Amino acid sequence: MDSFVKFGVEIKSADAKDLEEKPLSFGEWLKLNLSDERLQNLVNRILDEIDKIAQERKSEGWDDKVAQYRNQYAGIMAETSLPFQGCYSVNVPMTTKYVDSCIAQTEEAFEDTDPKYTIETPKNKALEPARETQEKILDYYEDTEMSEDDDIEKVYFDAFLLPVGWAGMVYERTIERVRDIYTFNSVQEFQKEFLNDYQKYPNYIKQLELGKQIQIIAEFNLETSRSPKIEHYEFEDIFVPLATNGIDGMLKSRIVARRLWKRWEEISLAETEGDYRKGITDKLKYNSDAFVSGNILSSEDLDPEYMKKEYETFEVIYFVDIDNDGREERCMFNIEKSHKLGLRDIRYPYNHHRPYVIPYNIQRTRKGIYQPAFGEKLQSVNIAANATLNNVLNAAVIANSLSLKVRAGTDAVRSVYEHRWYPGSILELMNLDDVQQFQFATPNLAGLISLFGLLEGLGEDVVGLVPYQMGQESSRDPEAPASKAIALMRKAEIKLRKYIKCLKKSNNELGYQALRLIYQFTPKQRIADILGVDVNSIQGYFELPLKCRTQATGFALEKMFAKRDNIQMLSMLIKDPLIMGNPVKRVQLYETVAKEYGSDWDKKLQKIISVNEVKQMLAKAEEQKKQKKFGVMKKAAEQAMAQGRNQEEAKEIARMAGERYDQMMSSQAQMPQNQEGSKK
Repeated sequence: MDSFVKFGVEIKSADAKDLEEKPLSFGEWLKLNLSDERLQNLVNRILDEIDKIAQERKSEGWDDKVAQYRNQYAGIMAETSLPFQGCYSVNVPMTTKYVDSCIAQTEEAFEDTDPKYTIETPKNKALEPARETQEKILDYYEDTEMSEDDDIEKVYFDAFLLPVGWAGMVYERTIERVRDIYTFNSVQEFQKEFLNDYQKYPNYIKQLELGKQIQIIAEFNLETSRSPKIEHYEFEDIFVPLATNGIDGMLKSRIVARRLWKRWEEISLAETEGDYRKGITDKLKYNSDAFVSGNILSSEDLDPEYMKKEYETFEVIYFVDIDNDGREERCMFNIEKSHKLGLRDIRYPYNHHRPYVIPYNIQRTRKGIYQPAFGEKLQSVNIAANATLNNVLNAAVIANSLSLKVRAGTDAVRSVYEHRWYPGSILELMNLDDVQQFQFATPNLAGLISLFGLLEGLGEDVVGLVPYQMGQESSRDPEAPASKAIALMRKAEIKLRKYIKCLKKSNNELGYQALRLIYQFTPKQRIADILGVDVNSIQGYFELPLKCRTQATGFALEKMFAKRDNIQMLSMLIKDPLIMGNPVKRVQLYETVAKEYGSDWDKKLQKIISVNEVKQMLAKAEEQKKQKKFGVMKKAAEQAMAQGRNQEEAKEIARMAGERYDQMMSSQAQMPQNQEGSKK
């Protein structure tokens, strides 16, 4: 047995030697097919540029600064013995509380929305179906497979603390090799699974025709995920020219490099699957010094630790004139640094032709890729706050500790050293003046505490937040009335919204790339299945690169005011006669308010009541009303005929009975309103 189809995937028998296609292949047509000499020249040039960026970053002190900012957040302090051994050296978590608060509110603004992304409305209204389709698809993947909350939180963390945060939008398909037993009870069932190959297995067909049951042990690749994926990259692992100007600069940057540490087995697997060049893993077995020197290699040059090492590799987006036509194309290279080996050389595989590495900043106020963040803004204030707090603690220890001075050349020195002093103990001295206690003044704690509050205020001014946003009272005005606190919070949220607006540009880029990756690598039939439509009806929608817009909601305070306004508007509109007397309008009003109110109340309301249900109820009531009216008219006509009236007179009496019935029903409908008006 070779294979058959199950659930849309090809199933191999247990004894089949061929495995299925690897999880995600960019195809042979993307390979550059460079000569060894030209590839080596490009590898050397790329590594030189990476080293140049690394040296520039180091010379400007960015690596050291980033280490300082991380220590600042974590509260890691340098050890000190001044002013005395074992003195206090503690950190004030000023940077920590501001960074954590901003991350929490940023996630509330971006991640607590549904849908997270909307598609920009095109000016051409004929493209509206394409916009709706793209929005539904992106929302589906965002809700199911694409969302990586841990990674995006790390990106936000770096953006608020460090000069830049780095995110990546890649496409990942993962498969798992599984084995299962499949049972067939009829020829038709067997033929359905084998499609056109069932004639290859006459023995199975014969057994099924005799009414026997057959079982087949099958081994196949089960797809566990196929989706865009958000990745977080560390500051040190991304190399771009320092003069790069944000997202726009990334599109034009000649080089964008990402460092990846790989084991020999990982590189070997990529070579086996055809992604990496053949023979590279054999070269990595040799000592890098001997390999780079160009000597003839022997068994003595083999590195016995090659399988235990992690190799420093780079995935590089680089512009190269491949065709020698004077025009450079964006390409992708994978390079191993120690051996200076080119692992892979292909044209850029993503059809959106944008670097998949995306920078995140909270503001853009100076040139270059590295921008001010809280680590830089709060460093001097945090240092001053640490110095103040440690001075208070050390001064209090000194002022409340026993510190003796002893006259030299007397027995008092030996007595003090040998004697373990404790309260109430006796110290024998020849002369009471030989031992005296230092008198230290108690520090001005009130002044130091006031200074500490001033420093906290400076931190608030620098980052633009107030303690109320973090659930704290203001140290400047702890007795502030609620109206003042709310006013300050609303003012501070304007500053926080500026950070959100800057981050939103990167999130928009993230969503756009995700949408284009879905259309590039996801089978069209699967997209059609998700939408529940025919695949032919959406073929034309895949080539329209409409832009994504991140849905960024307001913050807790803004939502609080919005909810209050919604309830006030609901109370006002519900009293309007046009709405009060129209059940459909009332439910539509409820749905509008529920959608704005949040907490999934729009979905909860659908379980309670919906416009369609109300329309059905009204239609049913109207039908019952007609039936009742017809019954009244019929009864009136029958009574008239029984009294000897002719047919025309009976019709007129029936019509008048119907009118009286309508008037009575109208009066009953208006009665509740009149009663309510009389009560008022």
